[in-house]
Amino acid sequence: SWNITLLLSLGEWAAKFETEDTKRDNFYVSHDQITMTKYMKQKGKFNYYTSEELRAHVLQMPYKGDDISMIIILPPFEDDALYTTVQKMTPETIQGVMAEVRSGFYEVDDLTVEIPKFKIEQSLELSDTLSKLGASFLGWVDLTLNFLIKT
Repeated sequence: SWNITLLLSLGEWAAKFETEDTKRDNFYVSHDQITMTKYMKQKGKFNYYTSEELRAHVLQMPYKGDDISMIIILPPFEDDALYTTVQKMTPETIQGVMAEVRSGFYEVDDLTVEIPKFKIEQSLELSDTLSKLGASFLGWVDLTLNFLIKT
C-alpha cells in the first residue's frame, strides 16, 4: 500500500512571526462554538483590502522573495458569512480581488496581524493509481530508488 504524506512549506514569511508573540486565545468556530488555539501575531506593512465583491477582508501575507504570497480571506463575523463569501468566489471575483490587493494601493503601514498557527498537510492513497500504471512503473520506481540509494 502506497501512502504519501506531503508537508507543504512555502518558505519563510517576509516578516517573521516571533515565537514569543504566539499566544493561546479563543477561536470562534461559530457564535456558540469556541475552542482554544495558538495565534501568531506581528505588526507591520501589509496589503489589506476590504472587498465589496466578496463581502470580506483580504490580507496578503508575502513569503521571503516576494514571489509567493498567502492570501487570507476573512468574512465578517456573522451567521452564514463564510457560506456567503464562498458562494461569491468565482474566477472573475477572485481575479478582481487579487488585482486590487497586488496593486499596492491598499498597503497599510502599521497593521497588526493575528492569525491561528497552522500547518498544511495532505495525505494521498496511491495504491490504485500506481497499480493502474502497471509493473513497468513500479520497476522504474524500484530501479530509481536503488540508484539514488547507491549513489
